[in-house]
Amino acid sequence: MSRFYLSIFSGLTMLFIILATAHGLGPFIHLTPEETNTEMMAFVFSSTLTIFGVSLQRAQLHRTEQDKQTAEKQASYDPLSGLLNRRGFMPTLARLDNQGRRYCVAMLDIDNFKSINDNHGHRVGDRVIQILAQIIHNRCRSQDITARIGGEEFALVLVDIAPDEVEPLLEAIRSTLANMSIVAEQQTLYCTISIGWADSASGHDGETLLHHADLALYQAKSAGKNRIVAFSG
Repeated sequence: MSRFYLSIFSGLTMLFIILATAHGLGPFIHLTPEETNTEMMAFVFSSTLTIFGVSLQRAQLHRTEQDKQTAEKQASYDPLSGLLNRRGFMPTLARLDNQGRRYCVAMLDIDNFKSINDNHGHRVGDRVIQILAQIIHNRCRSQDITARIGGEEFALVLVDIAPDEVEPLLEAIRSTLANMSIVAEQQTLYCTISIGWADSASGHDGETLLHHADLALYQAKSAGKNRIVAFSG
């Protein structure tokens, strides 16, 4: 029962008892009006305190549950990018295996990120991460899973996607960043990313696909960066 309905019910109950007492009925009738009034006032006072205490307890329980949910969310999300962190990403990836859904796992890595931090400062590096996270958010679909799992590493899970739709989606992310002039701290720079991906059609679980996507990412880096490579085992 909600606090609102509890208050209504309790208020009507006390009103009924007060009216009954006023008409000489109920458990609070005594030989003298003074005794009757004293016991009635004591009942009303104790009932009010009880209702107030129950309401406070319910409010505290509700606040505790909200704080717990907030803490769990903060523990699973990266504050800089707003995406899932590794702690939140890995269990989500594992649940897909139990659902039997087809998906692709992609690993994205900002090229030359150390040089960006060294030459332009960490605040600019943070801004690049935020911009890439926003591009990922805008390009991915509602059912996709997006995460920042390392310093400059991002992971995507493209759920229920046709094989011929994977590369165009990843290319949209890559090209959007590559063609964007990033202005931060009164500096302008261009950034690129390398991407590797793997398909669940291979029959492997999510953690293995993440490893395969990482291998494909390494191939993209070795081939000159700023490109997309599909894992071919």
